[in-house]
Parts: sequence; structure tokens; C-alpha cells
Amino acid sequence: MATGRKRQSQRSGEVHCKTKKTALEDEPQIHFHPTDVILEVEGRDIHVNKQVLAEKSLVFKAMFESDFTEKYKEKIPLPGKKYADFVDFLYTFYYPEREEPITENKVLKIIPLAEEYQILAVKDKCESLLREVCQSTARDIEKRIETSTLVNYTACAAQFNMNSVLPFALRLCAECPPQSLKLAGIDAKVTGDLQRRIAECRNSLLEKELKPYFGEGSRQDFLNIAVLMWDSFNSAEKRQYEDSLVNSCNRQSGPSSSQPSAISLHTLIGYIIAAERFNLENLLTAAIDLASYCSYK
Repeated sequence: MATGRKRQSQRSGEVHCKTKKTALEDEPQIHFHPTDVILEVEGRDIHVNKQVLAEKSLVFKAMFESDFTEKYKEKIPLPGKKYADFVDFLYTFYYPEREEPITENKVLKIIPLAEEYQILAVKDKCESLLREVCQSTARDIEKRIETSTLVNYTACAAQFNMNSVLPFALRLCAECPPQSLKLAGIDAKVTGDLQRRIAECRNSLLEKELKPYFGEGSRQDFLNIAVLMWDSFNSAEKRQYEDSLVNSCNRQSGPSSSQPSAISLHTLIGYIIAAERFNLENLLTAAIDLASYCSYK
């Protein structure tokens, strides 16, 4: 039986990992044969071929064929990159006949590299995957995406102009409770303009959800209370608006009120539903108090 350390193991097809003693405790070095340049990522070597990279990437093409210093180097450091991520990235395009599929747990790491090195085919595959994931989630009420992952999908789609992904991602965000989006870091990751679009989408969904509760011709009454734009208000505007609705209820409630029904029933129902949804305790109390003076009809 053969003994000793295995000197070579095959990962897939023509791509090999070769063990070699280094200061990094014999970490395997990735070889993409035939090689004529080394990419150094996190202090580890990736052996690649200039021509292959130049054929796939406009950035590598400029690096190796124009008068850049990298053209003449045998080893090119790539600072700021993660070794594992970069190897996964290479396996998406370096050998087309042996490429590995882009998966949900890798896609967000691969997209920035595909964009940076201008490998459009890889970026298109990433966009297709995200679009399919978001579409299938929107179609299947049993399927869910973690809120933090969804926020990352949305930020990524916006940052890298994935226009076929963004509408589905925004729709899914609109279905999430605003507080869960905040806990997932949406304020830091998604622009104010996109957050406004999410709020508008949520408002449309809310209006559709509440439509059965309102009779024909009552839609404008509900829109006038402006809760459909609630998430686009700042704190002061929210407080001011709630106070105005509370005052409106208080002026018309109580046994001494001559016109307790001056607020339409449809609008009053809207107040109560909105107050519950957005945790407006003062408005909820005032609206329920006013409702208690309405006739059963």
C-alpha cells in the first residue's frame, strides 16, 4: 500500500490543488493549468493563465495587455479580497466546461467580483439567480427569505443595477414588518429613495388588503388620512399627523357631540386599522372611543 502524504488531489476536471510547504502550514495552492502568473490573495497563491483571464475579463485584459506594471509581474497581489471567495469566483468562468454553479450562499460574494473585473456573463448568471429566488418567493406564500438576506439582495440589486431583480426584492421587503427591516440594517444598506419605494409598495399592498372593508366610492376617504405614506414620514411628521387625527376624533366623540358621525364610518375604520398597524396608541384610543358613540348601522 502506498504511504506518505498525498501530493495532489483533484477538485473538479482540470483544476488541481497541490500541497506545498509554506509558512502558511502547508495550505493547498490552487493551480489553474497551464499557468504563467500567480494571483496572491490573503497571502495564498492562485496559479492562473494570463490569456484565459484576459479573454474573460476586460479588467484582466487591460492589466496584462496594456502598459501596466502587472503585465511584467510573476505574482500579482490582490489586497482586500477573500481567498475562498475569489476561488469560488474563478470556478464560475475559468473553465466553462468545468464551471461550478452559482448558489444562493455564494452569489452575494461573487457579484462584487464579477462587477469589479467586468465579467458580464457571471454577473448575468448572478442576476438570473437572484431574480428566480425572489420571483419564486413572491409566488409561493410558504417560501420565505431571511429578512437580513432579503435586505442584502435589495442593496446588491440597487448597487449593481440589477433592474430585473429590484422590483421583486422591493415587493418582498414591503411584505416584511418595518421593524424587522430596521433590525436587518436596511437604514445603513438601502438608500432613502429605495426605502420610500418600499413604503409606497407597502402602502399599495395595504390598500389592496383593506379594500374589502370599504364600500364603493370610499377609497378617497381612506387615502385622505395619509397613513398609506406613513413610513415615508419623519418622527415629527408622524407625531403631528397622529395628533391631528386624535383631535379630529375627540371633537366629535362624547354624549354632548352634536355630530359624532361627521367622520365617515369608512374613514373611522381606517383610523382604527391604521392605529393598530402602526402602534398609534393615542389614535387607537380616540378612534375606538368615537366608534362607541356610533349607531350599530
